[in-house]
Amino acid sequence: MKTLKTILKTNLLGVFALIAAFGLVLSMSAFTPAETKRDTYTYYYDGPFPATVSDVEDVENWKHDAETEECGGELQMACSITIDENYVDDTNPSEPILESSADLQATAFGTDAAYVTASADGSATIVNRLQ
Repeated sequence: MKTLKTILKTNLLGVFALIAAFGLVLSMSAFTPAETKRDTYTYYYDGPFPATVSDVEDVENWKHDAETEECGGELQMACSITIDENYVDDTNPSEPILESSADLQATAFGTDAAYVTASADGSATIVNRLQ
């Protein structure tokens, strides 16, 4: 019968490999960064009406926390977009500006309305409303 000392000597490389593997697993799981929640900003369409596709896609026509009618309904008219902070110039916290990198995309609805269909921020919340 082999003694523990003999077993350890013959399998020394395997024992070190096991210790290293366990150490690696413990160190990687102990130091994973916590998921950070990113800020979002809500903007409301405050441009001309009737709105064209280019009006809706123009970031100058979107205002942060602007007074507006209730959003919601069918895809007929642009209303609001809630977008990640990466697409916002927030150097002036009291007046954050929607950046052109948001790349708003709109679709016409008839001849006198347009609504937002997409943004560079794939996780943006887009709300359109009935006319």
